[in-house]
Amino acid sequence: MGAKLGFRDSLKKSTVHFEELIKPLLEKYRRFKNITSVEANSTEQLADMLDQTAGIDAFFCNDTGLGGIASRIQPNCYKSFDTFTVRKSRESGAKTEYEKRKAAIDSRGELIYPYYTLQAYLGKQEELISYAIAKTEDIINLIDDGECYVNHTGQTQKGQAEFYVVNWTSFEKNNKPIYIYRHE
Repeated sequence: MGAKLGFRDSLKKSTVHFEELIKPLLEKYRRFKNITSVEANSTEQLADMLDQTAGIDAFFCNDTGLGGIASRIQPNCYKSFDTFTVRKSRESGAKTEYEKRKAAIDSRGELIYPYYTLQAYLGKQEELISYAIAKTEDIINLIDDGECYVNHTGQTQKGQAEFYVVNWTSFEKNNKPIYIYRHE
């Protein structure tokens, strides 16, 4: 089994997956025209600030303006889990995605955050199984409304964490928009 990728290598791999597998499909939606990956088109300092602080991995530009996208791409899956996962707590005590997104949403526009969040699942051969994209605020609101469950990383995984898990079906059930793609 190969060595675990470091943060920078993992980010580059995720950017390649986003650019090659997801971006062409996502740009078919009128809303997501002109997508630009932060990592591929920014200085390392700006990419780190946008990714690590604001959670923005890509931008889109359409007729109404500029928006941000967070992406979580899970490789080596045997199926689509049809969920969004948002880090709830970390062993290190560092701020989590949930805390950062919640604070940004509550700031009423002072802080930037990804307007949309995308979660994708890749198979063992790095093929795209599925993805979904929804408004980040809707994901956070579903968590706050209890439309989630909590999962924990595997016991042997370095950097233990808990995640809120929100099923894609919760969006339809709660009348919230979501785009879902499944490989046929």
